[in-house]
Amino acid sequence: MENNLITKKLYSSDYRNKLSELALDIKRRSETAENEATVVSGFELNLFSFIDNELGLKYYPEKEKFVGTERHISKGRIDSKYGAFIIEFKHPSKLKTSAFKEKASSQLEDYLVGLNAKNPKDYLGLVTDGVVSRFIRSEGGQIYTEAWMDISAVALDRLVKTIVLLEQIALTSTNLIRDFCEPLDDNLAKQLTKVFYKTLIEEMKPKTEMLFQEWQELFKLSHDDTSQQRDLQDRRKELSAAIDVDIKTNSEEYLALYALQTTYALIVKLIAFKVVSKIYFNKNTFEFTQKCFY
Repeated sequence: MENNLITKKLYSSDYRNKLSELALDIKRRSETAENEATVVSGFELNLFSFIDNELGLKYYPEKEKFVGTERHISKGRIDSKYGAFIIEFKHPSKLKTSAFKEKASSQLEDYLVGLNAKNPKDYLGLVTDGVVSRFIRSEGGQIYTEAWMDISAVALDRLVKTIVLLEQIALTSTNLIRDFCEPLDDNLAKQLTKVFYKTLIEEMKPKTEMLFQEWQELFKLSHDDTSQQRDLQDRRKELSAAIDVDIKTNSEEYLALYALQTTYALIVKLIAFKVVSKIYFNKNTFEFTQKCFY
């Protein structure tokens, strides 16, 4: 429910109007900033106060994060890191010329390469002076550099959504276990399996019965192999615990297995849909690529 309310807020016109005001405030502060530290504090204080006030969420970035780099002998320091999203700040005087901008972009690219070398996955980076900004992506080990743009409602919208929705869209083993398998005694996967099993026992329809019989034929389940009786007994015990039902017959055991497999088949399909729905056409490579951050 909370996630739905946040998502609804992120796409409201009121939120977009306030983002425009935030962008103007950040630009004014950055243009008069004496040094880079002032740019960083003004940018982040405004940004996180906005996220807290509008969405009721608090974030604490990792600061001065060390990362091994490819092109530098020494290790680099990332200004701010939020999971797989990093920001490199500069003073406006350091992004005045094309040469300065390319140097800053190269530094951010180096950090993304270093992060991917240590922990291979997709990353998103932003280099900004609080007035202009550039997003740079690391996807599948490849670097994709986007165009420079002013700090505006559009840029901040993408930034906020990246930070807020990052944990929701990251398809990691940790997140999958958290979302579907915790807590152990009453997780989502267990609830679904129990519902499916109850339906199979009490309300099985002809088509469902046909699919179940086909499934049995496919897996060739059997209890006749005496050499595996201990394994079969352990399986029945685990299945009973999985659905909180005392399984006594072979038929009940097969139905429990079918319900369990159906649960995880559904989860896999939901994950597949999530991934496919975020595929876009990459103009840089003329290929379809998974867009992990937006």
